[in-house]
Amino acid sequence: MEVEVGFPEKSGQFWGEFGDLYNARLYLVQSTKGDTMLAARFVGELVNADDEPVHEHDLLTEEDTHPLVCPYKTLVFHVYKLDLGQKSWVEVGSLGDESLFLGANQSTSVSISSSSTIYKQNSIYFTDDYWDRMDEDYLYGGHDMGVFSLENRNVESFLHTHQLKILPPPCWVNPSPW
Repeated sequence: MEVEVGFPEKSGQFWGEFGDLYNARLYLVQSTKGDTMLAARFVGELVNADDEPVHEHDLLTEEDTHPLVCPYKTLVFHVYKLDLGQKSWVEVGSLGDESLFLGANQSTSVSISSSSTIYKQNSIYFTDDYWDRMDEDYLYGGHDMGVFSLENRNVESFLHTHQLKILPPPCWVNPSPW
């Protein structure tokens, strides 16, 4: 079956307003319930210590002509479910007991037990897959990984890796039960 669906309006508006500060990564994922999901990940090109995306010229000080080091960092996700009847993406406010695992090698949805002490429900776990920027600076790359909570809309970095160079970048391993 062929279905033609446009880009989600909210993400398009965000990109139109802030596209010079962000790069977008898109992931298609099948939920554990069989729904087709789209996760739009917005990576700040230059992110300061306050987790705010900034322009490069804002990093120059009067005393120094070399900009501060502000690596790229994931700041925002938008999540949608495909509505085949309406042929549109419907924004998802909650994943319920599911979490998404996103990255370059694989994107998958996993049901998380409410008693889990390791993984959080209603979250997006992500690894660094920004290949275009990973090798441009010797100070960082492969570092942008963490968990985004859909409940409180914030990112928690893993291991405070915001300025480390990690090569090769991490990937998810999803063991097969058979």
